[in-house]
Amino acid sequence: MDKVTCPYCEEECEINHDDGAFYNEDEQEEMQCEHCDKYFMVATSISYYHEGYKAPCKNGEPHDWQPIHGIPIEIFKGKERCSYCDEERDTYTPEQRQKAHNDYVEYLNKKYPKERAIKNSQQKI
Repeated sequence: MDKVTCPYCEEECEINHDDGAFYNEDEQEEMQCEHCDKYFMVATSISYYHEGYKAPCKNGEPHDWQPIHGIPIEIFKGKERCSYCDEERDTYTPEQRQKAHNDYVEYLNKKYPKERAIKNSQQKI
Protein backbone atom coordinates (compact mmCIF):
# COMPACT_ATOMS: atom_id res chain seq x y z
CA MET A 1 0.00 0.00 0.00
CA ASP A 2 1.20 3.50 -0.79
CA LYS A 3 1.07 6.24 1.80
CA VAL A 4 0.84 10.02 1.67
CA THR A 5 1.30 12.57 4.44
CA CYS A 6 -1.71 14.74 5.22
CA PRO A 7 -0.72 18.40 4.76
CA TYR A 8 -2.94 19.41 7.71
CA CYS A 9 -2.17 17.00 10.54
CA GLU A 10 1.01 15.51 9.03
CA GLU A 11 -0.14 11.94 9.72
CA GLU A 12 0.42 9.22 7.15
CA CYS A 13 -2.66 8.03 5.25
CA GLU A 14 -2.92 4.90 3.15
CA ILE A 15 -3.81 5.41 -0.51
CA ASN A 16 -6.45 3.00 -1.74
CA HIS A 17 -5.87 2.00 -5.39
CA ASP A 18 -8.71 -0.57 -5.50
CA ASP A 19 -10.86 1.58 -7.79
CA GLY A 20 -7.92 2.57 -10.01
CA ALA A 21 -7.48 5.94 -8.30
CA PHE A 22 -4.15 7.71 -7.85
CA TYR A 23 -2.43 6.21 -10.89
CA ASN A 24 -2.82 9.10 -13.36
CA GLU A 25 0.20 11.37 -13.37
CA ASP A 26 -1.64 14.17 -15.21
CA GLU A 27 -4.32 14.93 -12.64
CA GLN A 28 -4.63 15.60 -8.94
CA GLU A 29 -7.13 13.56 -6.96
CA GLU A 30 -9.05 14.35 -3.80
CA MET A 31 -8.47 12.40 -0.61
CA GLN A 32 -9.84 12.63 2.92
CA CYS A 33 -7.44 12.22 5.83
CA GLU A 34 -8.31 9.21 7.97
CA HIS A 35 -7.00 11.04 11.06
CA CYS A 36 -8.27 14.67 10.90
CA ASP A 37 -11.07 14.16 8.30
CA LYS A 38 -9.87 17.13 6.21
CA TYR A 39 -9.79 16.88 2.43
CA PHE A 40 -6.61 17.48 0.43
CA MET A 41 -5.34 16.89 -3.07
CA VAL A 42 -2.85 14.19 -4.05
CA ALA A 43 -0.58 14.45 -7.08
CA THR A 44 0.99 11.28 -8.50
CA SER A 45 4.60 11.25 -9.71
CA ILE A 46 6.24 8.43 -11.62
CA SER A 47 9.94 7.76 -11.16
CA TYR A 48 12.25 5.91 -13.53
CA TYR A 49 15.26 3.84 -12.57
CA HIS A 50 18.04 3.27 -15.07
CA GLU A 51 20.72 0.61 -14.88
CA GLY A 52 23.60 -0.02 -17.26
CA TYR A 53 24.54 -3.43 -18.58
CA LYS A 54 27.62 -4.53 -20.48
CA ALA A 55 27.05 -5.05 -24.21
CA PRO A 56 30.28 -6.50 -25.61
CA CYS A 57 28.66 -6.78 -29.05
CA LYS A 58 28.45 -2.97 -29.20
CA ASN A 59 32.23 -2.83 -28.70
CA GLY A 60 33.49 -5.20 -31.38
CA GLU A 61 32.72 -8.52 -29.70
CA PRO A 62 30.27 -11.00 -31.28
CA HIS A 63 26.58 -11.04 -30.40
CA ASP A 64 25.30 -13.79 -28.11
CA TRP A 65 22.45 -15.04 -30.31
CA GLN A 66 19.74 -17.00 -28.51
CA PRO A 67 16.61 -18.54 -30.07
CA ILE A 68 13.41 -16.56 -29.59
CA HIS A 69 10.65 -18.71 -28.13
CA GLY A 70 6.98 -18.04 -28.65
CA ILE A 71 3.68 -19.49 -29.72
CA PRO A 72 3.03 -20.66 -32.32
CA ILE A 73 6.56 -22.03 -32.51
CA GLU A 74 6.44 -22.10 -36.32
CA ILE A 75 6.39 -18.29 -36.40
CA PHE A 76 9.53 -18.04 -34.25
CA LYS A 77 11.66 -20.71 -35.92
CA GLY A 78 14.91 -19.21 -37.17
CA LYS A 79 14.51 -16.00 -35.15
CA GLU A 80 17.18 -15.05 -32.63
CA ARG A 81 17.81 -12.26 -30.11
CA CYS A 82 21.14 -11.12 -28.67
CA SER A 83 21.21 -11.63 -24.90
CA TYR A 84 23.33 -8.48 -24.51
CA CYS A 85 21.66 -5.81 -26.66
CA ASP A 86 18.26 -7.32 -27.59
CA GLU A 87 18.97 -6.95 -31.31
CA GLU A 88 16.98 -9.49 -33.31
CA ARG A 89 17.76 -11.33 -36.50
CA ASP A 90 16.02 -13.78 -38.77
CA THR A 91 18.28 -16.60 -39.89
CA TYR A 92 15.77 -17.63 -42.55
CA THR A 93 15.89 -16.24 -46.08
CA PRO A 94 12.68 -14.55 -47.28
CA GLU A 95 11.90 -17.73 -49.24
CA GLN A 96 12.37 -19.93 -46.15
CA ARG A 97 10.23 -17.56 -44.08
CA GLN A 98 7.45 -17.64 -46.71
CA LYS A 99 7.63 -21.46 -46.84
CA ALA A 100 7.43 -21.68 -43.03
CA HIS A 101 4.39 -19.38 -43.13
CA ASN A 102 2.71 -21.41 -45.89
CA ASP A 103 3.45 -24.70 -44.09
CA TYR A 104 1.91 -23.35 -40.90
CA VAL A 105 -1.20 -22.12 -42.73
CA GLU A 106 -1.52 -25.53 -44.40
CA TYR A 107 -1.19 -27.22 -41.01
CA LEU A 108 -3.94 -24.99 -39.55
CA ASN A 109 -6.25 -25.60 -42.49
CA LYS A 110 -5.82 -29.38 -42.12
CA LYS A 111 -6.31 -29.25 -38.37
CA TYR A 112 -9.36 -26.97 -38.57
CA PRO A 113 -10.91 -27.70 -42.00
CA LYS A 114 -14.36 -26.32 -41.12
CA GLU A 115 -13.02 -22.99 -39.90
CA ARG A 116 -10.59 -22.64 -42.77
CA ALA A 117 -9.29 -19.46 -41.15
CA ILE A 118 -6.89 -18.68 -43.97
CA LYS A 119 -8.20 -19.69 -47.36
CA ASN A 120 -5.18 -18.84 -49.48
CA SER A 121 -2.08 -20.51 -48.10
CA GLN A 122 0.03 -18.75 -50.72
CA GLN A 123 -0.70 -15.28 -49.35
CA LYS A 124 2.42 -13.15 -48.93
CA ILE A 125 3.66 -12.31 -45.45
